[in-house]
Amino acid sequence: MALSRRQFIKGTGIIAISLACGGGTLTGCASKTAEDALSTTGSGAASTTVMGFNGEITVSLAVDATTGLISNVSIDGPFETPERGGRAVARLQEALNASGSLEVDTVSGATVTSQAVLDAAAWAKAEALGTAPNNPRLAPGTYTASAHGHYAGIPVTVTVVLSEDTIDAVRIEDGHLETALMARAAEEAFIPRLIEQQSIAVDGATGATMTSSAVRLAVEACLRESYAAAGVGPEAVVPWLAATAYDDAPAENLEADVVVVGLGGAGMAAALSAAERGLSVIALDKAAKYGGTTCVTSESLAVNPPRLSELHNGGATFIDGDALKADWLARTQGDAKKDLLDLFFTESGPTIDWLHFDHQWPFNPPNPGHADYATYDCCFTYEPYTLAGPKVEVAARIDGLMEQFNALGGEYLLETEATDLLYDTSSERIVGIRACSITGQEYEIAAKSVVLATGGFGENDRLMEQYMIDDFYPLSGTWHQYGMATNDGAMLEQAITLGAATFNPSVPPLSHLAGFPIDLTGFEVHEKDELSFFTGHTALWSEGDIPSSLCVAADGLAVTRQGVRFTNEEEFATHAAIKAGPEYYTIWSQTQLNEFKAQGLRYADPGPSMGYVGCQSTIPLGTPLPNLDAVMDAGIAAGYIFRADSIEELAETVAMEPSVLAQTVADYNGACTTGIDEAFGKNPDYLVAVDGGPYYAILGCAFYYTTAGGLDINERLQVLRNDGTPIQGLYAVGTDSMGVLMTEKDQYLDYGGAASGWAFTSGRLAGMLIAEDLA
Repeated sequence: MALSRRQFIKGTGIIAISLACGGGTLTGCASKTAEDALSTTGSGAASTTVMGFNGEITVSLAVDATTGLISNVSIDGPFETPERGGRAVARLQEALNASGSLEVDTVSGATVTSQAVLDAAAWAKAEALGTAPNNPRLAPGTYTASAHGHYAGIPVTVTVVLSEDTIDAVRIEDGHLETALMARAAEEAFIPRLIEQQSIAVDGATGATMTSSAVRLAVEACLRESYAAAGVGPEAVVPWLAATAYDDAPAENLEADVVVVGLGGAGMAAALSAAERGLSVIALDKAAKYGGTTCVTSESLAVNPPRLSELHNGGATFIDGDALKADWLARTQGDAKKDLLDLFFTESGPTIDWLHFDHQWPFNPPNPGHADYATYDCCFTYEPYTLAGPKVEVAARIDGLMEQFNALGGEYLLETEATDLLYDTSSERIVGIRACSITGQEYEIAAKSVVLATGGFGENDRLMEQYMIDDFYPLSGTWHQYGMATNDGAMLEQAITLGAATFNPSVPPLSHLAGFPIDLTGFEVHEKDELSFFTGHTALWSEGDIPSSLCVAADGLAVTRQGVRFTNEEEFATHAAIKAGPEYYTIWSQTQLNEFKAQGLRYADPGPSMGYVGCQSTIPLGTPLPNLDAVMDAGIAAGYIFRADSIEELAETVAMEPSVLAQTVADYNGACTTGIDEAFGKNPDYLVAVDGGPYYAILGCAFYYTTAGGLDINERLQVLRNDGTPIQGLYAVGTDSMGVLMTEKDQYLDYGGAASGWAFTSGRLAGMLIAEDLA
């Protein structure tokens, strides 16, 4: 069963809560102060604090009472992420001071932060002028609004029922293409909190922040519409942005044979496997959903599963497993642990059989993976096979695993973060964990064994700075995630503090995709007369996706952050972007862009990236792009596209050595003239000179799912100390220990679903081995 402190009334898709103080006024209010409002000089000043995306944002400003112009705008948003919310704070402060009014655009990629800033500024202005509404009333009714979540093609539409001073119900309407488990998390975690606390600034559903943000923005739009209908100004929404708090509750003590920290593929497999063997299991996840990154996966690696071989291949093996192992060991250059690779190869087949036949997770016959060296039929795609989109079928498979776990007596806690490993010095073993829920509920869980299945450390700034280094691969810099922001590595740090050893922690992160860091959603979305292979729905495209398309274009020029060309641009289909590290640039001339504007793109984008970003479909070739200039301007305003009159000036704008970029462009243009790319061998059809200013640098990024290195383990999946002895009671599975199969000297090996295969296999084995150890 699911352990929860709070139960909410649910009916026909609308989540509602009865307020005991019916008819009372809204008590939560944004923090605000006014100084000399409408002083004798005809001016005033005020400061307002609201909740932004990650924490409080304070806006201070002065107002001229005669002209209504604002000045001296200062915005403090210390908790916003520097590359998005922080960028928006800086740009909005500049824009508000320059314009003297509130009529400025939000910053693409940071809509929640932007809207919070503008809301706070509007209230501060009204407060300074003495016109802030006092206890404003809503116009009761049912309202509908939309905002973009994870998927840029179709926004999330929300219906809101409002009384004079309360939000009574919120419903996410059908028709969106948000990942199914993410949308459910917003429905079951974020919306109940919003209604209970009567604040749209409550914590979003952990692990579903983009969908939660869409709901927040849509509810705010409904509040604005309601206030407008009541004759009240839009600044009246600010009290709904108040910070919230939960009542203190006494700590709870729980006990189980096994605690599993993390409920992605590895954690679910570990929890279910242990429960199947009669062990009592408590599993927890920081996210508001189970499934982890597995909820957006499509395939899993396995070597010759016996029962599937019988089903699909007449009992014959699919591949020469020894040949694959030899190739794997050669590519990892002696750095992978052979005993763990042997274990993976031996047990991955039975694991896929276990999922397919015993737990209703069907797989197709195998195919080779995606890399050019992936020639072995060891990649088992899920049935049905979809690369992106809502992943409804994957959600159903995940639900099935958790239902079976429940039926075996397993318990789980969502939005509950493990904070400490409990180590008994006398017995020298792990004896449990401490944890805390999003509401502040603390737990101490005694356990005989703890399994770490936390999904790596991609969102841990300290570990990323420590391990994403350039010793073997260009890994330093800002990484952009396409995965779970809850993979924060906190428990890996705990284990390391207790003496756990790492193994290949600097393996390059797991990256398949490349593109523009943000979605530009303010442009018309068009339908294609076809279904999208990626989503299974009508294919959509938008000119807002032009930057992403130009980030992976075969006819472009891609350079590192130092201005050096690093790949044949045709190879963006096969993980080329990460060769440059976390970020790179593509360089374009106005001449090229003018051609695209008049005649459209000429070549199909290589690889799957456009199926995952933006509208999740390619821009039709040969289609004129009349809004291209506006798209580029939007990217420049957002801080991810740069323009200059010369290549040298462009280099200075993006902190490159001008002579280096100038030489790179000259060499590339020379190859375009001769039709021979001696550096990388690109097809001459794609060699198009970068000539005719102004010039543009578009920031591209190698999106990553998760890190691929972690803790050292032995064949029983026990975490090892630096001296090679096991830490009794502590196990690590999935990407928390996948470094034992990899090397730091090259990319994550993509034979097709290796991370998923290791997650399921190591998780299943952990449950089995713990049962043996506790017998």
